[in-house]
Amino acid sequence: MDDFTQLAAPVTETQGVKRKAENRELLYVYETAPMALVCAYGEGNWNRLSDAIFWKYISMPTKTGALWGTEYASKSAERRGIAANRWLQVQVAFCKYQKLANVRSQNEVMLPVAFREALYAEIETILASLEYLLAPKKERKREGTACLRAAAQDAEVTPATKEPITLDAHAKKIWEWIDQPCSRVRMLMTWQTAGGLPFTAGVHFRITKSFKQFGNSASTPDTPNVSLNEFQDCIKQRHAAGSDGITTSSDKSDF
Repeated sequence: MDDFTQLAAPVTETQGVKRKAENRELLYVYETAPMALVCAYGEGNWNRLSDAIFWKYISMPTKTGALWGTEYASKSAERRGIAANRWLQVQVAFCKYQKLANVRSQNEVMLPVAFREALYAEIETILASLEYLLAPKKERKREGTACLRAAAQDAEVTPATKEPITLDAHAKKIWEWIDQPCSRVRMLMTWQTAGGLPFTAGVHFRITKSFKQFGNSASTPDTPNVSLNEFQDCIKQRHAAGSDGITTSSDKSDF
């Protein structure tokens, strides 16, 4: 199974019937932790749990039929490797993101000089190891003429170029980094993550901003923007509904 892209999951109507446990080792994309832990209302409770309690819950079977919420909970080294590769892919991306010119400029404004210097020094220390440990994306096995259409893979990222002894050395370095004291990279990730709150707030803000500019495009294409009066009216209408729900669907709550 591919570590990074969506796995086709069959969609069935449960009609309120409890789904049978599938005892499935693989995780569909919607079952992976980044998707499963996002809270639509703001900060996820997982952000305030101890590591022991967090692991207890994340290693339990899911309601959708998977044996666990992370492949790390498997006893299989190969399955645990899939979980590690999922992490390595985004950890590499996070470090590289901090090195983008516009992000560096933002960090110069937001982060103290000493913290920023330590952050980029740490990235330079671990990034090469993270990249070396990242296994190539799994590709579907091709046969016949399909082999001719397959994208050529860079020789530098093929498994044959990764020596076990070198993998062990880089793995040791990263394994020790995971809980080394005063990691600026980990501090920045934790601060920016905030239990998913910035993501949830950012998504809703982006929708609201688009609504302000184009919310009326379906009804009045020539004047798509939403006026202040319209915005004020929708705020007042929601307050008028109180805690009894919206009249057209009183059984639904907004949060």
